[in-house]
Amino acid sequence: MSDANDTLKKLYIAYKDAQARLDKLECARTEGLAIIGMGCRFPGGASDLPGFWKILHEGRDTITDVPPERWARDAWLASDPTTPGKMYTAKGGYLAEPVDAFDAAFFNISPREARALDPQQRLLLEVCWETFENAGLDVHWIPPALRPWSVCTSPVRACAPGSPTWRSRGPSTLS
Repeated sequence: MSDANDTLKKLYIAYKDAQARLDKLECARTEGLAIIGMGCRFPGGASDLPGFWKILHEGRDTITDVPPERWARDAWLASDPTTPGKMYTAKGGYLAEPVDAFDAAFFNISPREARALDPQQRLLLEVCWETFENAGLDVHWIPPALRPWSVCTSPVRACAPGSPTWRSRGPSTLS
């Protein structure tokens, strides 16, 4: 009888352990998420959350003609989508702010490095900073390695050994 009791005890303990692990997994799957800060840039002039919500509330379509300062529309546009080297649409979602209006000194970035930055990286820096401000966080107390400008915007697969980018240009050209 003692062996049967020991076996039942072991089974009960194993059951309780498995149930606790299952409960932990279920809790993690359904646990809420607290968003404490946000920043954004959207077409239609939404450079902050109130602007974004206004566009959503009004149901505005923010797809517009290509701004003339972006590129010479007539030089690149063709009505036939199979025309090589041409685009067949002249509409898109464009940000209202010029992408070259970037305060590099604010981020302690040299003018040379700023010229080499992709516009998406500039926007990411600005939006990350605004997200911290929106959350009420003082970015200066965050260790440099964890600051928002340590984010990489390059797709990992594009720079992976064996990828077409890696093979065509080699690792020394990737930064």
